[in-house]
Amino acid sequence: MRSRLASAYLAVAAAAVLGFLLVPDGSLTQTQVACGWLGAAAIVAGVRRHRPAVPAACWLIAAGVAGNAAGIGVETILTRTMADPGFPSWAEAAYLSLYPFAAAGLILLVRRRSPQRNRSTIVDASTLKEAAAAWQHHLRTVDLLARYGGEEFVVLLPGATAEVAARILDRMREATPLGQTFSAGIALLADGEGSDELVARADAALYAAKRAGRDQVAVAGATELHPARTA
Repeated sequence: MRSRLASAYLAVAAAAVLGFLLVPDGSLTQTQVACGWLGAAAIVAGVRRHRPAVPAACWLIAAGVAGNAAGIGVETILTRTMADPGFPSWAEAAYLSLYPFAAAGLILLVRRRSPQRNRSTIVDASTLKEAAAAWQHHLRTVDLLARYGGEEFVVLLPGATAEVAARILDRMREATPLGQTFSAGIALLADGEGSDELVARADAALYAAKRAGRDQVAVAGATELHPARTA
């Protein structure tokens, strides 16, 4: 779903850029608007693909860049048509939106790096490290556990069926320390399928497990869930 939304956003941005570049009498202004829209689109695509720690900051900066580019474009059109919208116009407001949006994004980034948040990050990293060590004892010698980003992990289980993978993940859930829980999505590699498609299906199964409640395991394409363990 996220990849389709990112593709749609990029398509709209590309159409807007192409339409503006087709306006007669090319100029530096057109290049500025094109770069602004492409920059905003690149930020959006990067946020959706790489999942940064502070996505809201990136969204704010992207909105400011897009607004700034839109303001430049509209102001150019108004100038060419000799229109006088008065001062201040909404085109100027859009142009100036870059500054408050960028400032808000930078504030969020700075707050993320505050000492209190850094201590929280250290604690989280220690918890994840302890959990990964506990999980490792329940994997086969051919299996591979790796951190995928943030609080997410990926487990490669060569030759495992969906049932075998679910049993392994159930043992890992039982072994999770400090009273923590996790949900997981399982996807089997299909013929001719690339790694991006495989991860996307596993990610969709993970979100299906999360929507069903905490401490669940879902298999891509299946309707049944492996429920939370009971005392």
